Amino acid sequence: MNFKKQTILFVDDDKILHKIIAEYLKELNADIIFAENGFDAYEIFKKQKIDLIITDLNMPKLSGVDLIKKIRDVNFWLPIVVLTSELTSENFISCGNLNIQGLIDKPLNKEKLLTVLNNLSKYDIDENYNTELIKLDNELFYDSINSSLNYKNEEIPLTKKERLLLELLIKNKNKVVSYRNIETVIWYYEDKVMTQDALKNVIKSLRKKISKDLIKNISGLGYKIII
Repeated sequence: MNFKKQTILFVDDDKILHKIIAEYLKELNADIIFAENGFDAYEIFKKQKIDLIITDLNMPKLSGVDLIKKIRDVNFWLPIVVLTSELTSENFISCGNLNIQGLIDKPLNKEKLLTVLNNLSKYDIDENYNTELIKLDNELFYDSINSSLNYKNEEIPLTKKERLLLELLIKNKNKVVSYRNIETVIWYYEDKVMTQDALKNVIKSLRKKISKDLIKNISGLGYKIII
């Protein structure tokens, strides 16, 4: 992950830490936006494109865990790094289920921060997925910024599972996504086991909203989208 010209949202209620982070991240040539609580951070996230979030867990108005949950309801792939001085077992489990890309314990220092960010350079997101519009078929586009499916400039409503599945398939376009991978992503927020019938129902519903030939079943392995 190249941070040049990327936008990093740093969320912590410690204003002194904001100044320290700004100094640490100078060499990355990234744009840094600061927020003092989860509520303000989510408002920023909704209004502009963010490439990476670094957030504390214990904050006023909206905790870091609740902030991440809200973001994951909209975007499962956005890299998020957690910063905390009190990692409880409950928070650890919550973060583990929310696709976190890094964890930094306080007190923060430059070495800890840059080590985690360097590891993010290996975080693989299809460059095409980061573009605003992804063409799926004639006049059918997926807007990856606003997480919406559009046909002839009209939005086609998607359920949460349909959206997550479509995003997962697009991210791995023309590659087989295993049943296990689908279960991990689509059912991550539910304490349930994915059944074949449940998956088939989501696939069937999604195929009705896009060209049915786009999603292929690879028997015994999983599904892939042909773009």
